Amino acid sequence: MTPGQIGYEAYCEKTNWKSLVSGAQLPAWDAVTPGIKEAWESAAAAVLVHGDRGRLHGPSGPGDSYYTKPKA
Repeated sequence: MTPGQIGYEAYCEKTNWKSLVSGAQLPAWDAVTPGIKEAWESAAAAVLVHGDRGRLHGPSGPGDSYYTKPKA
């Protein structure tokens, strides 16, 4: 289980597997699209790296990222 999956499933359990934005039923991790999985992995990586320090420095807007997916 990856850090992103742990975060995603914790969110799902907290919201009773419903999106707080749309109210839609949330899928199991295996059915989540690759782009959403990458976003959860990026968020988890930021927490693991910066979680105990707060966000003093880091991404400032769309396209910035704490996590960079390796190029294939």
